[in-house]
This record gives sequence, structure tokens and C-alpha cells, in this order.
Amino acid sequence: MFLQCCYVFALLWCSSAFVLGQELQAPENKVKAAFLLNFAKLVEWPTNTFVNDTTPLVLGVLGKDPFDKALDEIVAGRTVKNRPVQIVRFTSVGQITNCQVLFISESERRKLDSIFDALHGRPILTVGDMKGFESRGMITLIKSNASINLRINPEAARQARLVLSSRLLRLDKSLRPPEEDPPAGPPQKTD
Repeated sequence: MFLQCCYVFALLWCSSAFVLGQELQAPENKVKAAFLLNFAKLVEWPTNTFVNDTTPLVLGVLGKDPFDKALDEIVAGRTVKNRPVQIVRFTSVGQITNCQVLFISESERRKLDSIFDALHGRPILTVGDMKGFESRGMITLIKSNASINLRINPEAARQARLVLSSRLLRLDKSLRPPEEDPPAGPPQKTD
């Protein structure tokens, strides 16, 4: 248990790049919760997103909460860019009036089109972990063996007027240019 707590602490204070693709040392829901908090540190919202300098940054969960108490524990007492962090759980997209980072739960899979239509153009970073989420969502958390990888949709973020940091974009291996093969040596003689 102590090692798991240390790992989660490291997730919160180290760069997300450090934990990406690393073998999971803590329960999956805690690792994903830590990612949500770290994503908020790597996004710039439009200047009119917050009413004033003390307005909390809202991390929302839409649908059945897969985090149990992990998100509450990780966020407790934290600030992002000098703003307190608040967690709000939503049962419908119509309830979302103030939210900056929204995790859309697997329970909402059948409603995804209407959810994305309702959120279109709003400065809300959408995050999910279901297959195909990246087609309209901004960040997909993909479990691969014993690690979590990211798939990022920069165009969806641009449409919502969000600026994703280059540090965040580098975490998506699919956005990187392919590595070039080393130059071939001189041709080999064959007998």
C-alpha cells in the first residue's frame, strides 16, 4: 500500500511523460485520475473561461464514475495554475454549465454523438477510455498490457479553442513523425 501511495504521489508531481507507457504500479483508476489532474496542467483555456482569478478549475465525470474515490483523493487540496480544483459528477450533458476537464464514462457510449454535439465549440477538454473515443474526443486513455498510452485529437481541441502544450502532444506516439531508417551501407557483394 505504501508503494502504491508513493507511486500516485510521483504521478502527481512528475511530468506525465515520465509515467506514460510505464508499467502500472497502482490501480488503474488511480493512474487515470492522476492523468486527469496532470492534463489540466498542460492545457490553456480561452481567457474568458473563468469568471475571475479564484474561480475553481472543474474536473467533471459524466456518467458512471469509474474512479471510485481515487479522483477525490488525488485532487484533494490541489491547485492547477493557482486555481483550486473541484470535482463535479454529471448524470447528463445538460447539467454541464461549468467544466474544464470532462471524463466521459463508458456508460455514456451510446450517447456519444449527442454528447459531442452538445459540447461542440465549448472549451472543455474531453477525455475517455473507450475504443473509438478519439474520433471526436480530445484525449483517449488506452490500456495496453500493463501501461496507459494516450491518443490525442488536436483538431477537436482546436475547435474548442483549447491550446494543448507540446509536452502533452508529444505523449501521443501516433502524432510523432516516423523514425527514419538509418542510411543503408554500401551494397554487399554476393558470390
